[in-house]
Amino acid sequence: MASYVHFDALYEAYLDAALILLDPALGVPLDNGNPYVHSANQNGFGTYGGPHLLSLVTEVATRALKAVWFQKWFVHRRLRPEAFGGRIHAHLSGLRDYSMIDKDLLNSEALKRINEKFGSFLLRMTI
Repeated sequence: MASYVHFDALYEAYLDAALILLDPALGVPLDNGNPYVHSANQNGFGTYGGPHLLSLVTEVATRALKAVWFQKWFVHRRLRPEAFGGRIHAHLSGLRDYSMIDKDLLNSEALKRINEKFGSFLLRMTI
């Protein structure tokens, strides 16, 4: 699952779920607010049908991505935890000087144990 989340397209999981729900064999009903649900002679296609619903999934994902991207890069400029962990590793390994990092953290028992177990000050992550 970690690999899927890491390599999937932005909206792939949502699109997969929508395709499954739109499969006629499953018989998942559309919302009663859909104007074609009670029609005897019309079906939705470009409006309120399968293609329209799938395009809405991608459109929502695109708009959400743009909003989150703006917040990340223009509003909440914060150091990510894994980047901070990388700085701790670089400092303790002698690769860079980050002397502003708290000494209690640099001398913690947890870091010593991680280094003893993995040969690195970085925590193991999924690949």
